[in-house]
Amino acid sequence: VEDGFEFTLEQDSLSSAMGARLPNRSLWMLQAEVGGGKSLISQRIIYGLLENGVKVLAVTTELTTRGWIEQMESIGYPVTEHIASGRLMVFSRFGVIAETRDDVGIFDVLDSDAITKADVVVIDTASSLMPSDLDTKQKDEVLFLYFNNNEVISKLFLFVSECKFQTLSKLVKIKLSNMVPVFFKTPTTL
Repeated sequence: VEDGFEFTLEQDSLSSAMGARLPNRSLWMLQAEVGGGKSLISQRIIYGLLENGVKVLAVTTELTTRGWIEQMESIGYPVTEHIASGRLMVFSRFGVIAETRDDVGIFDVLDSDAITKADVVVIDTASSLMPSDLDTKQKDEVLFLYFNNNEVISKLFLFVSECKFQTLSKLVKIKLSNMVPVFFKTPTTL
């Protein structure tokens, strides 16, 4: 997909408001406070991508796989058909039912084979996969180093995060010239 990934749905105008397509080879950061609507917006984007034939890897750190699928269904985004067709892969830190894996980090996700099979990767919440002993600048540098040294830059990544990746935009613009950084913050109240 040379010019980007369409995520249009008839029932809303989100894709029109965001430019109709998500550019290929881009890194998106969706940031807001707890309860700011980050997950809902990312789920809407995921569903729109799926409905337009895009292959998506959704990584959730807040729900089980089953819980994430049930949540999507409950808000009017049926995804079971997309899972059955192989267009949607869902990974959860909690597994299918409820057993948490605290040892899963950002690099475990980014280095998984599923990354190579997806056109778009959505990680909600990316900040919970980052090492907790790092400050904001160090977290920026972790992502910068990863994307600067790997071949995954042919993908579109959407990181949903509560923390602020303040310096990443500068680093990406300077060092990753073939990857477009985009930052999108939800309003504090929806």
